[in-house]
Amino acid sequence: MGTNRESPRCRANDGGVVARSIRGGGLALLAVLVSCASDPAGDSAKSAAAEYDHVVVFVPDDEFRRWLSGFLTPAAALETRHEGQGTRGRYFLLLDSFIELLSLEDEAEARANHAAFGSDYVERWSGDADVSPFAVGLTVATLEPADAPFDATLYASKDGAGRYLMAHGNADLASPLIYATGRDRAYRRRESISEVEAIKDPVRREEVRLYLTHPAGIERLTRVVLTVPAGQGDNANARMIDALGRAEVVEGDAHHLLLEFDGGGSGRTMEFSGTPPVTIRY
Repeated sequence: MGTNRESPRCRANDGGVVARSIRGGGLALLAVLVSCASDPAGDSAKSAAAEYDHVVVFVPDDEFRRWLSGFLTPAAALETRHEGQGTRGRYFLLLDSFIELLSLEDEAEARANHAAFGSDYVERWSGDADVSPFAVGLTVATLEPADAPFDATLYASKDGAGRYLMAHGNADLASPLIYATGRDRAYRRRESISEVEAIKDPVRREEVRLYLTHPAGIERLTRVVLTVPAGQGDNANARMIDALGRAEVVEGDAHHLLLEFDGGGSGRTMEFSGTPPVTIRY
């Protein structure tokens, strides 16, 4: 959720670098206490106008980034310090999505945003078994809460550089966090690596080529599965995520994230046993 510096996402639409930092306040922009409608069908209908954009992992240290760098190329130039939010975003880009690792750098600064974010989002880094350390970034057609496809509160950064919709369901820390930006800041998706050749600026062309070329030969993030503890799979945020199609929520013993690349075609599965627990298949 980066709102300062040059948002990686803002540079994408002209064929440049592609990540959009949506975390503004460290991903944390939670929303305020109210919950979405209890009718699952109603939630699905409202979510139809929202689109999946990327997945976020709240990381307590650099261990997961180093592990993931064995499979994916870090988009180093896009690293973003979210001023006023106390967080930093680091990115891994795929043809069709990106992964944002969100770290907490200034707890006091982050806590000062709790009221605006709508929840105690600093707890996302706590490692507490009852707290989800994951988030899903969406894009929507409008950032007007009254017209949004899900119940949300608008967050605007103090410098005016970032505006996000924070889902009301974010107040439930056991559920993955959800936030959304306008479609003008959506991730620049590509059908193939060959599209990079159309970028006219040679410096950007090579940068994008680098960030979309990964050690493991991975190209797309084709499936995202977020596991929540038993009893948490039917809340507002879980239903909204399930309605997106690109991501899903299942119940299990503990919070966990599965990232499946390229349909798991190579048959390889790797487990990150640190914090938070993540499985990748490619």
